[in-house]
Amino acid sequence: MDIPLDPTTQGLPSNLLIDTGRADGHGTDDTDSALGSDTYTLTTSLSPSVRNYREENGRRYHAFDENAYYLPNDEVEAARLDLQHYTWKLTFDGAPGRVPLVVGDRIRRVLDVGTGTGIWAMEVADAFPDKEVVGTDLSPIQPDFVPPNCEFVVDDVEREWAWERKFDYIHCRMLCLGMHDWPRFFQQAYDNLEPGGWLETCEVQFPPRRADQDLVQGSGSIGGEKPESKFLKWGDYVYEAAAMGGIDARASEKFTEQMSAQGFVNVSRADVQWPIRAWPKGRKNKVMGRLLYENTQQALPAIAMALFTRHLGWTKEEVDTYVEECVREVDDLGNHFYYPM
Repeated sequence: MDIPLDPTTQGLPSNLLIDTGRADGHGTDDTDSALGSDTYTLTTSLSPSVRNYREENGRRYHAFDENAYYLPNDEVEAARLDLQHYTWKLTFDGAPGRVPLVVGDRIRRVLDVGTGTGIWAMEVADAFPDKEVVGTDLSPIQPDFVPPNCEFVVDDVEREWAWERKFDYIHCRMLCLGMHDWPRFFQQAYDNLEPGGWLETCEVQFPPRRADQDLVQGSGSIGGEKPESKFLKWGDYVYEAAAMGGIDARASEKFTEQMSAQGFVNVSRADVQWPIRAWPKGRKNKVMGRLLYENTQQALPAIAMALFTRHLGWTKEEVDTYVEECVREVDDLGNHFYYPM
């Protein structure tokens, strides 16, 4: 059975939690997508040590503690992150997120945690030249030339934050394989937001799922129980390996309660499914499915390699073989997989 995106959420991603913060800030304006200044500046204040990347099983990783974040930071991964960014844009119908950004409003200072290639931060800085945008990441893989109102800082978000000025909007997404202590993150975000500020998180949960899950479990199947899905099992392995590294790959299930406990108010959660391949109805879903099919082919080895070899004792060859089997399963048009977001 096809599971279409919930029309009431307009395709907004799930576990995307927005908070009007510590006071009474409420925004309702639509996002202004006009382009800003095309003037760019060069920033070069990086310690050489942060570029001492590690090579492991044919992939390149950041120079911080090896278990701080399990995905690579090489060119292949950078291309995948940009493709993933366009999937998020499609989810939000072209907007940066659900927080109401407009030129001239009270949101002046923006923090993008785990900025990756910096594409989200640069697009926001371009579209809103009146805002100061800061992106942080473990790896300095962002471009040298950036909008004049945008800067990037190499930083580990799980260490003590030391910002001299607070932010009006803190944005983060897809950090679940790098965050060991979400309550502490929410506490630090709360302490570094101006009154009325916003926090927005966008996360995926493991394992992925399928629309015809009942067939996998044998209910309604013809001729016996359908064989166990290697792709879905891949997600179980990710969850298991991440847990061995102190990470909860389904942490977003607890975000609403954790944010409320910290003191955030007006917490809003939206759940959607990201379809893999163009199996669901609707043009938007089909375009998203094609993007996610491409993304999945790169995400499977990127996510699995470090996790499985470090924590499950797999060899590189075993990871490669299993990923190939998963890709063949995703290629089967009879399978309707999706990511719970």
